[in-house]
Amino acid sequence: MKLGDLVSGFPFRGSARNFLFADIRGVSCSSKSVQPGDLFIAIRGSRADGHSYIEEAVRRGAQCVAAEEPWGEATRFSAPLIIVGNTRNFYAYCASRFFGEPSKKLNLIGITGTNGKTTTAFLIRHIIEKRTSCAIFGTLYYVIGDKVCPSSLTTPDTYELNKLFAEALAQDIRHAVMEVSSHALDQNRVGSLRFSSAIFTNLTRDHLDYHKDLETYFLAKRRLFSAESGAKRAILNSDDPYSARIRKEFGGETVTYGLGEDADVRARDIDSRFPDGLSFRLVVEGKSYPIRSSLLGLHNVYNILAAVAETYYDGFSVDGIVRAVCGFKAVPGRMELVEGPPEVAVVIDYAHTPDAFSKVFSSVRNGAKARVIAVFGCGGDRDRGKRPEMGRIASSAADCVILTSDNPRSEDPEAILDEIWEGIPSSERSKVERVPDRRQAIIRSLDIAREGDVVLILGKGHEAYQIIGDRRFDFSDQEVVRSYYAETVKVKSGAP
Repeated sequence: MKLGDLVSGFPFRGSARNFLFADIRGVSCSSKSVQPGDLFIAIRGSRADGHSYIEEAVRRGAQCVAAEEPWGEATRFSAPLIIVGNTRNFYAYCASRFFGEPSKKLNLIGITGTNGKTTTAFLIRHIIEKRTSCAIFGTLYYVIGDKVCPSSLTTPDTYELNKLFAEALAQDIRHAVMEVSSHALDQNRVGSLRFSSAIFTNLTRDHLDYHKDLETYFLAKRRLFSAESGAKRAILNSDDPYSARIRKEFGGETVTYGLGEDADVRARDIDSRFPDGLSFRLVVEGKSYPIRSSLLGLHNVYNILAAVAETYYDGFSVDGIVRAVCGFKAVPGRMELVEGPPEVAVVIDYAHTPDAFSKVFSSVRNGAKARVIAVFGCGGDRDRGKRPEMGRIASSAADCVILTSDNPRSEDPEAILDEIWEGIPSSERSKVERVPDRRQAIIRSLDIAREGDVVLILGKGHEAYQIIGDRRFDFSDQEVVRSYYAETVKVKSGAP
């Protein structure tokens, strides 16, 4: 692509004006991934400043370099220089134009909120795919047709996103649903995209290591509903107080979902007894439809309602939506029932926030025949303030608690457990154990489980790894449970 075509419409200055007919073969913001002929865009990050790597990018063959002030006076680089006010915005702009602005040609649905994004996204895709193809991009993986890619981030880098969208269009896929994280919104990873509609699930404490306070966290989420996102419709959880602020400021159509009588799409007569799944009456425009789902927990009623609201107001029939919802199976690592010891329900869930903890414990408590045994930890190098609160919630709701490691990263696992321990009331501490090794903690929970118990293994959900220090090890909660169960069966059968 010609440099002039790539940057057309974006205000800039610098020596690159004399090279607008130069061919650009790619766009990169990482000096290590620069290929000959690329435009390298230097971005200031929280850990490193891309401006420090301009010379490396030029050595690797960058055709052109984009930078912010005060680099405008730099003359030591052999490549032509573009000077812009904000290189993050410029990177998003160029990434979109390089691939022909693919998001404008898609029915692109964005979902943001603290909890529920993944299940809602999978539900929407499941409903759409009953009629046509739909790509999905989120925490678990990215799917385009028959191609499945592992995800490194909930919301990919803007260049990767546009490349994936272009691949979808090349396969004649015209629908896409994606989870949009607060980090991605804050870092303008979706700044170049144009959404057809935007969904808000809820907002509770999370990521305050990054956003510092709940208001800043909300303002990041709200960007998906601003004019720059292009969304013409907002699907809002009417039972979350932050929705009212979004609705007041949103310039397009708003659709609400929830349990209240004033919601456009709502549920009544809800039965969410664990582990029987969900049943309720779906109410849309005054008409009622029966829903029976294998999903667990009241929070999944909200996820279903969000998916119904999106697809119904996008032109799908209620009858078709209901059939699809009733046939939907659980998302990996989201209230996932895993086969374990006989007469013991083993549930693996990604819950890693105080609000998610409260909802998961509430879901299993209303149907547990005996004890609830919880296994969890907290991630290292993340919001430390939520650790005591999660300890308090778990110890109050569970009969037995086993504290263990999540992804400790650079932190001392024992120090993380100390901070969780601080939130546990002294009256509850007798039922709490500390087993830092996650595998051993899960095995311990299964060893002590008796008939009728529920074992909740929380925090990592679908993740097939554990990060300790700066190393990533293969690790799966599901595989630990399955291996334990297989060994138990073998021992009982007397097999060698």
